[in-house]
Amino acid sequence: MAAGAPPGGPPDASLLTLPLAAGLWCYALPRVGFREMGDYGLLDRLPAAYHLSLLVLTAGFLLSLRRAGTAPWWPAAHCAALLFALKAPPAVLYDAVRYPWASKHDAVVDTLLAHGELRPGAALSGNMSAYDQWPGFFTLNSGLVRAFGVEHAHAYANWAPIVLGLLTMPVLVLLYRTFCQDWRLVWTAVWIFQLANWVGQDYFAPQGLAYLLHLTVITVVLRHFVRPGSAGRLRDRSVLDPAAAGVPAPTGTRQRAVCVVILAPLIAAINATHQLTPVMLCVCLFALGLTRRYRNHGLLAVAVLLMLAWDLTMGRPLFVETLATLRESLGELTQNSRAGYAGRLTGPGPELAGTANVLMVLAIAALAGLALLLRPRLVRGALPLLLVSAAPVPLFAVNDYGGEMLFRVYLFGLPGAAFFAAAALVPAAAGTRAPRRRAAAVALPAVLLALLAGFMPSYYGKERMYYTPPEETALVTLALDDAPDGSLILSTTGSFPQALHRYDRLEHWFFAEQGPHENARMLRDPVRYLADRVPPGVRTYVVLTRTQDIYTAGEGLLPAGGFERLRTALSASPLLRTVESRPYGVVLEFRPAPEERPQGDRSEHRVLAALRRFHGPWPHTESPHRRLGLDRAGRHRRTRAVAAALDPGTAVHPVRSRLRGAVSAAGRARHRRTAGGRRARRAHQSLPRCARRHRAVPGGGLLGRLLPRVARRLHHGRRRPAGAAAAGGPARRGGTRPAPARERRWHMRHGRTAAVLLTVAALLTGLGFWAGRPDGTAPPTAGAARERGLRRAAHRAVRPHRHTRPAVRGLVGAYVPYAANGSLKDAVLAFEKRIGRRLDLVYNYHDMSGTELDGRLLTPDEQELGRDRLLMLAWESTVWTEPHHEDWTETQLGWKNIASGKYDEEIIDPQIRRLKAYGKRVFLSFDQETDARIKEGAGTPAEFVAAYRHLHDRFRALGADNVVWVWTVSGYLGSGKEMKALYPGTRTSTGSPWTSTTTTAVTTPPTGRTSCAASGRATSGCARTSPTGSR
Repeated sequence: MAAGAPPGGPPDASLLTLPLAAGLWCYALPRVGFREMGDYGLLDRLPAAYHLSLLVLTAGFLLSLRRAGTAPWWPAAHCAALLFALKAPPAVLYDAVRYPWASKHDAVVDTLLAHGELRPGAALSGNMSAYDQWPGFFTLNSGLVRAFGVEHAHAYANWAPIVLGLLTMPVLVLLYRTFCQDWRLVWTAVWIFQLANWVGQDYFAPQGLAYLLHLTVITVVLRHFVRPGSAGRLRDRSVLDPAAAGVPAPTGTRQRAVCVVILAPLIAAINATHQLTPVMLCVCLFALGLTRRYRNHGLLAVAVLLMLAWDLTMGRPLFVETLATLRESLGELTQNSRAGYAGRLTGPGPELAGTANVLMVLAIAALAGLALLLRPRLVRGALPLLLVSAAPVPLFAVNDYGGEMLFRVYLFGLPGAAFFAAAALVPAAAGTRAPRRRAAAVALPAVLLALLAGFMPSYYGKERMYYTPPEETALVTLALDDAPDGSLILSTTGSFPQALHRYDRLEHWFFAEQGPHENARMLRDPVRYLADRVPPGVRTYVVLTRTQDIYTAGEGLLPAGGFERLRTALSASPLLRTVESRPYGVVLEFRPAPEERPQGDRSEHRVLAALRRFHGPWPHTESPHRRLGLDRAGRHRRTRAVAAALDPGTAVHPVRSRLRGAVSAAGRARHRRTAGGRRARRAHQSLPRCARRHRAVPGGGLLGRLLPRVARRLHHGRRRPAGAAAAGGPARRGGTRPAPARERRWHMRHGRTAAVLLTVAALLTGLGFWAGRPDGTAPPTAGAARERGLRRAAHRAVRPHRHTRPAVRGLVGAYVPYAANGSLKDAVLAFEKRIGRRLDLVYNYHDMSGTELDGRLLTPDEQELGRDRLLMLAWESTVWTEPHHEDWTETQLGWKNIASGKYDEEIIDPQIRRLKAYGKRVFLSFDQETDARIKEGAGTPAEFVAAYRHLHDRFRALGADNVVWVWTVSGYLGSGKEMKALYPGTRTSTGSPWTSTTTTAVTTPPTGRTSCAASGRATSGCARTSPTGSR
């Protein structure tokens, strides 16, 4: 024992390693240049102090193993510190979610919070249907979002690896202690598991949670499901390794039944969370059933039944689709064990990471195989753990799981492999010869350092693909928020931030996630390649970002320079319009020219337009029949019914006849839309008069569409014989008219029915409106109607702009006085703590003095708050003197002087450049609420309009396009004349809006708070607080 060490405590040297490593880690973290990552990711951006902290931590762990038997919590502290040191830097440093594809999981949580339910039966693009069919993880996180009081799950998403790792550690300890009583081997196995877990499946995703539950179930089975009389010779300690633990006590049938009941909810949670983990669990339980010790058919039956029950109900669509693909993948060992779905990794960082991955797998496998030779008696006692580790390997012959089967098999076999690798490095405390102990003393630190060296490139070598700047996230979010429902979003890959934002309302096609040969064909003429696969009549956007460029190059999807060629070709094409162009990406809108659309009645696009509403979105493949959704036209009942309804009587060729019927139906519909008078005659000439009274016209409502269809069905159902046409009148399309007497009876009977239905509907509607009024509320007066008219006029005057349309219906903001301590940040944080939520919008005032605190836009406090909040700056055309004092005064600069450009060079232009350099979206209001306080010396309303427009033009001239212009008025109805005179107009000569949104202060309670509501749909509102006596 070292001198001064307490009895049973850790040695002095290991006592110092933890604080020393923590100090080095904290010193190194602010010096990590993660924003300027190169080809090697974070490897060449981590300072030497960070690597030194890992070396000190490893040395401390090796010292703590000497007294692991008497102080087991000290190695545990080092293992927890290693987990934090290896995986916490992204959580602490990044201002975005690590792994861009993790944003789709946040999107599912947002959808669940917004709608309260998911749609497991809906066909969603981007492989998002699986998440709606296995919603356990997202349901849990929706509850966590509400419990934590955050807006989105990405607020804590980067901490998932640390949280899941800490929860996994005690499960691993219990698992290893089932077969080993040597604490040195147990903690070494946990340490090796941390270093070998470079796969990255413990991020914010369902598989991380399902993996933790899987290990928990396996641990409980291994400790509490031993059959009586199954131990055999293992009860004799002389045949076991000195470090081996005894076989757990056997359990009776009743105890095992109770354990099955306890484990059933855990198994059900696994089935509700992930698709592959239940299969892995059943395979592992089947492997355990091969041993006499754990032959429990009841638990295996429960696991299989729960898996089938979920797969055949909630997960049935994906389950059926997977069964259909087994014919191609079954038995393809080489193909299924391939990582990824494209070519080889390219670039120094990805290539180094791929090499390190292979070496790590080989090293762990070699160490585990060495344990079979060096410690066979320990392996004999831990044979169930060996079977559990090897059980997932046969799944290579079943499926490739989207190119991830190799990583999943490695991950599920890692707990057992880490245990046997540790057994090869840590010899038994008794019965081991001295040469072997000396060799192990050298091999253990060498192997741990080698594994640490392999972990760094495996985990951080491709970090350039995994980090995305917030500016790129904001660009994609803005573009997808502006896209109308049903739009098609094209991008090279789904591995970029917010790629599947609003996934339940948009269609997605990641057109580069295919083979290299097909991508090479696409790059030869990308515009035509995409144009041929874009359905007509659908708003189509192309989103290309910097992260897509890095990912497609690193994963070998596109050749070097291929993404830049693609972007250049699409941007220069006249078929696409540039919506947004930023340094981090570009958003294009696909609008094929009318003359380039295929013509003729048999064109694919005409057919597609006619049949799209019956089939929904079409798969984007090469085959024209599949692109039209007609690859199963001959046997799909729904397609046959639709085609027969479009053109009855054509039965020459099953596909060709349906095409002809679709084209003719589309032509008739287009003709009816363009010829109003003839449309009414031709559409209803075969209907009785009762149905003609309720024509199905556009905007006619539900009854306007329903009654003609019901009448047509009743009328056509009574067909006359073929020879009755001459006696009863001319034959009509779709059947003959009934006889006059029957027709009159038909009119009387169904006309009265329709009249009664309409009367009842009108009465119920009126009753609903009357009952829906608040109690004690009088009917609306003329004044209320006038007020509604004013609101509608304001809504028409200022329409929502793309910058002002948030993901939610409104934003909560405040102006928080900060005269007490001079810190806006501290005042806002204290205010948020008091109200119990974070503000969406921070409001602050500035003058045009140019001083540090009041005259300079975007102070350090504002920029710090703007990292995760929106800023709204009120820029006043005055110069204040001590504005936070009771006796402060202000001097007007004059709107006339501002409009003339007098203050451009000295005051206005420097602030514009500051806003432009900031890069993020900022709301800017110029002389807010002027209608209620036109101050002496400011000028006339016409001069205000000229000054406002001059400021707007200066911002445009200097390229500051991240500003959302806000025209703020008091909302007092008595100032209507002033508001009209002060309004700067809706558009400039170039077509850009003078104002992006309008805020209106509608109430002024006695407390001094002024709540602001934005006019127009989905524009931003604010709440401004100002205590009496302070600005």
